[in-house]
Amino acid sequence: TTYLTRLGPLGRALEAADLAVQVCPEGESALAAVEAAAPSLIICEAMCPRLNGFTLRERLQTNALWNTIPFILVSHRKNEDLIRKAVERDIRHFFRKPVSLTEVVGLAVNLTRKASA
Repeated sequence: TTYLTRLGPLGRALEAADLAVQVCPEGESALAAVEAAAPSLIICEAMCPRLNGFTLRERLQTNALWNTIPFILVSHRKNEDLIRKAVERDIRHFFRKPVSLTEVVGLAVNLTRKASA
């Protein structure tokens, strides 16, 4: 399962690649969903409501099981400050929107394949 804050074109592209997608409208519900059942991948908006992507990542890092979930961050804003924040939180995949659907879906497929191997 991949968690997103909105379905949109990315969610539909992930589903077309046979990935299960669960949409969480904001960060707190995403954290609750992870607590209920850890996904194989998280794709998160950097500035999602109630719990932004950076804080969500920090909270996930406090649990050894959740810390290993691949995490992709997306944002309309991607500047030096936000890149630094991502690096500090060990976010390895940070895409500026609009994203290349082929690139992000390809990465998601590869990351979930590694996680299930």
